[in-house]
Amino acid sequence: MNMRWAILALAGLATMGQFAASAQQAQGRVVEDFSVFAGRWQADPPFQELAGPKPRFVNTLVIGVTPSEITIDRGYSPTERYRLDGTPTHLGDNRTTSVVLVTDGVALTTRRVRLASQTYPATIHTDVYRVEGDVLTMDSRRSQTQADGTLVQMQGTRVTIAYRRIR
Repeated sequence: MNMRWAILALAGLATMGQFAASAQQAQGRVVEDFSVFAGRWQADPPFQELAGPKPRFVNTLVIGVTPSEITIDRGYSPTERYRLDGTPTHLGDNRTTSVVLVTDGVALTTRRVRLASQTYPATIHTDVYRVEGDVLTMDSRRSQTQADGTLVQMQGTRVTIAYRRIR
């Protein structure tokens, strides 16, 4: 009889251990790793940057990554912050940013709201970033909303830039 209780107790302990291990795995899920994007990147080939205080496309990008956000430094303030939980971040100047995961990269969106009475009350920049080895590719597109809420593509605003990691 004592042997039977010992076996039942041992089986109960083993079951509780398996349950505890399963609970830890569920809580300790694998966190998405975006560190491949981190670093200093140089356009290849370099291009003539547009004049102005805040050009959208620059020859050098500095991308920072933490477990909760991606930052893009284009060489002027403010550094763009994209929260990985999808929460919009306010940059000032009526601009907000957001991020979504796409198949093989991230889509970083900056939305600038203008006056609602304008024909195009908001401009939306979407930049899709992908990394393969030491090459970062940015596919960019600019769209605008119309007063009725529809989205229209702006002509001649699709841009692809390849960057190489600076070591």
